Amino acid sequence: MKKKCKTRVMMEENYALLSIPYKNLKEKQIVLQSNDDAIMKFNVSPDVYIKPYEPGIGKIVIEFRSHNRIVGEYIEYLVDVCELECE
Repeated sequence: MKKKCKTRVMMEENYALLSIPYKNLKEKQIVLQSNDDAIMKFNVSPDVYIKPYEPGIGKIVIEFRSHNRIVGEYIEYLVDVCELECE
């Protein structure tokens, strides 16, 4: 079942961003572990930022300053593995 969490994906020329909100520490841990797995699988090096709003609630932002087809595959993989629903 897809999580309805308003995940945002933005892709422009030489820039890609994935913003994933989390509602508890378990969701945060799943996304971060899946991101580590995706980094190894696709051999990419995104910038990862964690923005807490309050304890256990916040968002994870994953950015690529330059990208190619692999970044799209990485994002699709992460969305699928974490069962995210994108805007």
